[in-house]
Amino acid sequence: MEFFNKYWLQVVTILIALIGGIPGILTLIKYQKSKAKFLANTKVFSFGEINHEGALYQFVMLFLFISNKGVDPINPVGFQLFFRKGLKWLPMRITEIPSYLNQDASIINIEFSGDLNENDLGRKRYILKQGEYEPGVLMFTSNEISKEDFAPEKKKVFKLICEDVTGTEYVTKLVSEKQGEDSGSTGGFPLLNVRAT
Repeated sequence: MEFFNKYWLQVVTILIALIGGIPGILTLIKYQKSKAKFLANTKVFSFGEINHEGALYQFVMLFLFISNKGVDPINPVGFQLFFRKGLKWLPMRITEIPSYLNQDASIINIEFSGDLNENDLGRKRYILKQGEYEPGVLMFTSNEISKEDFAPEKKKVFKLICEDVTGTEYVTKLVSEKQGEDSGSTGGFPLLNVRAT
């Protein structure tokens, strides 16, 4: 079974070649190219802490562009984020951006400004067609992650999952390099140390 999981595409290609020859292979290639391909380019990671009803939660705000490289459209209906801590992937809960964090995003050099909630990719509805992109923000919280896990000197690895209306899940990896290193995908938005209820 492990062999098939690792080499499924090659096995299928050989079977199609045996059954359908060149037209079968071309059909398979066309099908693979037409599938939706979700991409996320995170311009800024913003980390902080929220005290909510006496419990401390670490949060991450992602200022990002999402797009579709494939032909089939993607109609996002939900997002999930997981943080890698050691060998474990810890889930973070998608959260509506609180009004006291609803800063003017124009201080960040990205394509949207104004109300962050208006740019919340988890709340607004849109369809990603081939070659199009959508700028926005997502906020996630967790009480399983410590302040030290999000320390500026640590590299942070996330797994972002976009679920579309058909139930298909698109997974992409996001990396926030150590502060002071240019990863090409993080920006200079300051660490938010918010203590509000």
